[in-house]
Amino acid sequence: SPYEGDILHAPPLLLLLLYPIEGSSGTRLLRALFWTMIQVLVAVIMRMVVVEYERSPEVSKDCCHLGLALGDEDEEDDIPKLIEEENKKHQVQLDAAWINELVPLAYMLHPYSILTCIGTSTISVDHLFVMASVLCALRGRTIQTSVAISTATYISPYYIVLLPPLALLLRRKQEGAFSSYFSFVGACCAVMGALMYTSYAIMGSWDFVNAVYYFTFTVPDLSPNVGLFWYFFIEIFDQFRNFFLFLFQYHMLVYPIPLAMRVSHRPLFLFAFSLGYIAIFKSYPSIGDAAFYMPLLIIFHRQLIEMRNLFILVQILLFVTVLSPIFWHLWIVTGAGNSNFYYGLTLAYSAAQVLIISESMLAVLKQDKKQRLLSKKRD
Repeated sequence: SPYEGDILHAPPLLLLLLYPIEGSSGTRLLRALFWTMIQVLVAVIMRMVVVEYERSPEVSKDCCHLGLALGDEDEEDDIPKLIEEENKKHQVQLDAAWINELVPLAYMLHPYSILTCIGTSTISVDHLFVMASVLCALRGRTIQTSVAISTATYISPYYIVLLPPLALLLRRKQEGAFSSYFSFVGACCAVMGALMYTSYAIMGSWDFVNAVYYFTFTVPDLSPNVGLFWYFFIEIFDQFRNFFLFLFQYHMLVYPIPLAMRVSHRPLFLFAFSLGYIAIFKSYPSIGDAAFYMPLLIIFHRQLIEMRNLFILVQILLFVTVLSPIFWHLWIVTGAGNSNFYYGLTLAYSAAQVLIISESMLAVLKQDKKQRLLSKKRD
């Protein structure tokens, strides 16, 4: 069995897909072409998602209230000034005409995406199915969405938190039919069950469950990475490990439903926001996770104009990106440093991402408040 030992932690169907590429028969050129094409395909689907979103009624409504983003949020009572600023919306719409190309380019040219492609990380396959799911949801295709998100969850179980925003997207396309929630969840369960049974039929045992899912949730491998788990669980006393493991892993399930209730009118933003906290709090994160959700936030440039300290947060990420390999070399290779140096950078990396997604949420909520204020005044 390939799951004997502690080397392989990918599900069987993904192993079956990648073996011709990554196995002994695959050449270096073939690997490079395969992973490059996966990245390009993700970018193409990302562009299609942006085009679909730009055609949605949500964007039309935002454009009608675009002048609000250009006002001073501390002057909410100055309605005439806000209305006057709305005259600038046409120029801003012209500036945003290139957004369809900017988002996929930001993904393709992101340094983390380039490093992910060079490292032939399987995270790109996750991203392919995740983007396919949101594209199908924007087009109102329940079955295709269920297949895509179930496959992504089969590879990495953290993507289960994307079900609420996808359900909201489908419900909007299907004219608010409440039954669409149940049909979508039922289809996801059916597809996930079929994937698991197919894996069992191929492998002849359930060994892959321990190697893939149990491994992900119990975090036995504490090798240094860009996440928050490894250093904390090295230092924690064994008697407290299970308690904090529960807190670290399952607190992610607290967010989806309340957030879906609060920003149900912006399901695509909720989708991007959810990808953000997955990238921060999953047990074995990759820099490719950050490169995946950050370009998606550009879609909401009309709202994120309210974000503060964005320049500082970007500088922190650049600082961490440059110093991480240096501190790793000092710690692992030369022995001149220690784990605290490297873990300090991973904390800064995670903190910057937390601030990015939290400020983006605050910016969206501010815009919504201003839109309600202006609508109320006009009525």
